[in-house]
Amino acid sequence: MKYFMLALVFLAAVSFAHLGEEVEEHEECYGDSCFVHESVDYNIIAAEAGLGLLVASSVLSVAAGKRLKRLHRKAIFVFMAGVIIAATGFIAVNTISANYLSATGGPVHWHADYEIWICGERMELQESEGLENKVGTSAFHHHNDDRIHVEGVVMKLEDVSLGRFFEATGGSLTNEYMKIALADDSAVEARNGDLCNGAPGRLRLFIDGEENFDFDKFILAPYSTVPPGNFINITFGD
Repeated sequence: MKYFMLALVFLAAVSFAHLGEEVEEHEECYGDSCFVHESVDYNIIAAEAGLGLLVASSVLSVAAGKRLKRLHRKAIFVFMAGVIIAATGFIAVNTISANYLSATGGPVHWHADYEIWICGERMELQESEGLENKVGTSAFHHHNDDRIHVEGVVMKLEDVSLGRFFEATGGSLTNEYMKIALADDSAVEARNGDLCNGAPGRLRLFIDGEENFDFDKFILAPYSTVPPGNFINITFGD
């Protein structure tokens, strides 16, 4: 019984730790927006609380050793099983609730291609590094592929606007100003009226070949392939 309970705790720890990572992956916030329901925080708390109770029960059981009667061992086992069932059930209900309340009805994987030009020169955004191979958040990022990736549960459609993508990748975008993080780890800014090739320049946004004036408020089309996903062209020039 003792070794069985230890194995149960170990398996629960692995399971809850993995679940916590998955939950954190969807809890991506930047600016004043998040890609998850607020209850996801409680999922993590439930997992950590359940794991704590399991570890405490196991330690007490091992410490007591042979002094525990058979009935006591059964009671501890039932308690530990109940903790696992309760924590798992709570997390499942909260996750389903978040998906139901989201604007997308659950996780999505959308794409949009983009090009950014300043004074006739094409800009290369900051390069991704490491095992994750992405720039931005796990829910809103690029992979050095000139493509915007939307992955996860979208609570509000405003969370997948063009302005949010710029924020997620270390930049900013309005109808008058643009800042982007470049591949060489520097940053470049452009503001309407700044000189470009000796003349005042201005920002222009084209969506699928047509000029658009939404800029930061433009919401990406909900498609996984391009087309019909958007092709976005942002230029600053004279």
